[in-house]
Amino acid sequence: MQPKHLAIALWITALLILVGVFTRSWFTPDRGDGGVGLTGVEVCRGGRCQTASWDELKRAPKDIGVFGWLGLVSGLGSAGLVAAVGGLVFAGRPVRIPLKVVSVVLGVTAFATTMFAMRVLGEMSRDVSLGFSGFLAVGGLVVAGGLVQKGVAPLTRAQASGGALAPPGAGAGS
Repeated sequence: MQPKHLAIALWITALLILVGVFTRSWFTPDRGDGGVGLTGVEVCRGGRCQTASWDELKRAPKDIGVFGWLGLVSGLGSAGLVAAVGGLVFAGRPVRIPLKVVSVVLGVTAFATTMFAMRVLGEMSRDVSLGFSGFLAVGGLVVAGGLVQKGVAPLTRAQASGGALAPPGAGAGS
């Protein structure tokens, strides 16, 4: 994959992660409108919506809120890092990419968001259905991780060992 295309793919996955962590459609209620997301719950009935964070929900298990907030914060970090990695690849400077840091942040985000989803399903499985946000966030994380391991890591190793990178836009098909 050309560095330019790899950078664009990384930017797209960063956007998917951002949309996934900020929207409240990880789960949708079976009755009424609204949704459940990393930051809390929104319930809408008759045109009125009420929003509550996990801290405000007295009957919700505390670990759901912990995983939700950890997923949000680490998701922001993941999206930012993946976008920055895309920028470094596009600029032809992948040797500066801290691959271990990127892998750890992506891993923490994947852990937190998966645990959040499992805990919500465990507590509310009769009242909610799966929404799109979790698929966007976790799917974006999985694709970003694959792009970093299969596309960025070889570029980083090649440049670190003195190999030259094709400038962005160079090569066949550009």
